[in-house]
Amino acid sequence: MTKLVLVGVSLVVAVQLFAITQLDRELVVGVTGAALGCVLIVARWHLTHQAATDDDAATGDAGASLRRWLSRTETLVSWSESSRSDWDRRLRPMLARQFELASGQRKAKDLRAFHATGRMLFGEQLWQWVDPENISRDGGQEPGPGRETLNDILQRLEQL
Repeated sequence: MTKLVLVGVSLVVAVQLFAITQLDRELVVGVTGAALGCVLIVARWHLTHQAATDDDAATGDAGASLRRWLSRTETLVSWSESSRSDWDRRLRPMLARQFELASGQRKAKDLRAFHATGRMLFGEQLWQWVDPENISRDGGQEPGPGRETLNDILQRLEQL
């Protein structure tokens, strides 16, 4: 933008110097006005074009962010519908962490209060899928609880 301003000022000064040499006042005013008008039109076009480019870049960043979020969500759903091993390894730690943050109950601080709060919030059926200590050591090929269970857990976490 600074280059554009410098070129515009240089153009107006050059046109004025040329017009002054002609010693015709009406010619000086007309040529200076035309040069200034051209500079303002180019500056406006440049600013409008730059704003449109910035909007496209911002939309592209938002689009990229939305695509990453969608990809992550699809991955989480696929893990919930795959094996128990995937649930235990990938979803359970994330859900337990979210539960600790949302409830304020730290597992390391008071284990009994942590489990009591978990059972109270989720109920026995859902708590077994959030409880970080309920990892299956031998049930790696059992099916995971599925999308509905993940949805129910996430809804309960949102209520906190």
